[in-house]
Amino acid sequence: GDEKLRFVWQGDAVFDWDHVLEAMGGNHAVLREVAVSMRKECPQCMAQIETAMDSGDAELLRRAAHTLKGSLRLFGSTDALKYSEQVELIAKQGDCSKASEHVSLLRGSIRGFRQELEGFLDREPGDTSGGQQTNGLAENAEDSTAEDSTDESLERYSVLVIEDSRVDALVVRRRLSSDGRFAVSLRQTLTDGINEFSRGREIDAVILDLNLPDSAGLDTFKRLQSQCRGVPVIILTGESDEAIAVEAMRLGAQDYDYKSSLDAAVLARSVLYAIERQKRRLVEQRQRVVERELLFAKKIQQHLLPNRPPTVKGFDIAGKCESADSTSGDFFDFIEHGDGTLSLIHI
Repeated sequence: GDEKLRFVWQGDAVFDWDHVLEAMGGNHAVLREVAVSMRKECPQCMAQIETAMDSGDAELLRRAAHTLKGSLRLFGSTDALKYSEQVELIAKQGDCSKASEHVSLLRGSIRGFRQELEGFLDREPGDTSGGQQTNGLAENAEDSTAEDSTDESLERYSVLVIEDSRVDALVVRRRLSSDGRFAVSLRQTLTDGINEFSRGREIDAVILDLNLPDSAGLDTFKRLQSQCRGVPVIILTGESDEAIAVEAMRLGAQDYDYKSSLDAAVLARSVLYAIERQKRRLVEQRQRVVERELLFAKKIQQHLLPNRPPTVKGFDIAGKCESADSTSGDFFDFIEHGDGTLSLIHI
């Protein structure tokens, strides 16, 4: 009914389903879909964290904690989010042994988080398909199309989302698909995203998380930019990574959006503006090329015109030849025959 779906758990953290529902635009179906996706992603991320701790792989630990943090962010300020952030920060220093205490705290908070998640899914009406995702991010990140109710007169755009967090990717796709003008493809690694361009797919814009399983930081953007043939890129970032996102814009990214505030209208506008700005940039680049070519053609044409008046005994002839246009027009020249006569050629 109207009762708030609010649960108190470990520590003073409040797990507020109303907060999550608001983040989902009030859509219960999307909220349930996100919860199902999160139920699957949590144990996968924790398994990667345990593997990283056992093997001393700081990079794997960083990536797993980062992915978990991104998904937990949608659920508000929780102990699990706090500990995943701390584990990621420690992993960036390259020493997994320093993360032991925080990983232990993370384990406990994730257990509580998953219990509340299961409780919500048990109480929330709707088919969760036994834990399988419903219309969400499938294993192979299948594509989605714009909703059928959209005005057929609207222009359609193909958007590639490269994001390793299933939950974040699901939310982005839902946000864009609800607009009706976007067909969204989801890929979880940079390699898979770049392969879309290698296959020659027509892509109008890319939404990119800079921290992926196979790439991190600005290098992610640089590698994509070298392959995406002028397609506009919007960076998907957390507040703590804003400086890197701004630097990516300096290097050519069109915009950046916060994962914590993925409003459907804002995200759609960001993508549309990025596409239009990139179109304008390409037009300006082509115009500069045309201007350079015209200047070169003008120099060639000027070189073909007489550079001095002819010499005729008994006459003083002065003049200068200048083309009326940058290119084209009539051609003429003086030809001296050496016997005091000359011919005028006009074509």
